[in-house]
Amino acid sequence: MDENTVNMMIAQIAFQEMAMSKLLNEQGERIQFTLGTLGEAASPPITIGELLTMNRSVKDAIDCAVCKEIVLLRHLECLLHATGATCSPCCFSGGTGSTGATGATGATGATGAMGATGATGVTGATGATGATGATGAMGATGATGVTGAMGATGATGATGATGATGATGATGATGATGATGAMGATGATGATGATGTTGVTGATGVTGATGTTGSAGGLAAALSRSNIGGTLTILAGSPVQFNTAGASIGTAITVLNNSTFGITQSGLYKVSFVVTITVLSLLGGVQLQFTGTAAPNPNINTFTFLTGGTSLTGLVMFQVTAPGNLQLTATGLTLSLSGSGTSAAIVIEKLA
Repeated sequence: MDENTVNMMIAQIAFQEMAMSKLLNEQGERIQFTLGTLGEAASPPITIGELLTMNRSVKDAIDCAVCKEIVLLRHLECLLHATGATCSPCCFSGGTGSTGATGATGATGATGAMGATGATGVTGATGATGATGATGAMGATGATGVTGAMGATGATGATGATGATGATGATGATGATGATGAMGATGATGATGATGTTGVTGATGVTGATGTTGSAGGLAAALSRSNIGGTLTILAGSPVQFNTAGASIGTAITVLNNSTFGITQSGLYKVSFVVTITVLSLLGGVQLQFTGTAAPNPNINTFTFLTGGTSLTGLVMFQVTAPGNLQLTATGLTLSLSGSGTSAAIVIEKLA
């Protein structure tokens, strides 16, 4: 196995170890959050049943991590063995003690999960092709059997004589064409009548009433803001800050402060936003909060972060029937916004 291949496989093992460490760290944060040691208690307080369920989930994750660690250790030992290097003894291996008395056979445990398939070994070199053996002598060709005699073909009967063709009859004479009748004389054209005098022009009718003016095109109102620098740590239940003003038109949308917007008119609204975080939080997300009346209620939409260092975008449309205030709040755990460039932005539009 060449050195580049070994290095790539060891790098893969290292990446998997990094992923396992992040998984174990997440499980530790889950336990700390549940026990209230992160500085904020779960709301509402967690029940015993939920605590036991969480404990089983963490135990399963750790069991899987241990099994994965053993498999990765075996892969690493095989790679080092293939290169002629040596590694420290396994942390699970001790010296071999004397063999104790055989205990009673315990009940058969549940079958463990199948381990990951080991890497495919390198294909060995193809052996040299053996020499071609000498061609044996060709056996003698057997004698060809005697061909049987062909039977005699029967005689063809004589063809009868063709009868003589009869003579063609004479063509009859064409009848004479009848004479064309004489065309009647064209009648004389009548004289054109005199043109009548033009009548008097009628009076102009009354002008009709002007119709109502159509509605103007474009948005009825719109507003945008973003967060550049500013507050980067958002506690669960707290609103995201937007400290930098953008463009705005109309009076239906107002800015009450850096985190709160006033919806002052009923109508159809669309809200678009983007939030960028630096640290992954499996329980973290954002949600719109509206104090007025709308259908559907924008509060029912929760957007959850799946990976750290990426942006979460969302779009919500709703019909406002009673004005109120609008905020974008953090849910679940504390959010750590990106400190580079724009960490959050929001656009609110009144469509109709």
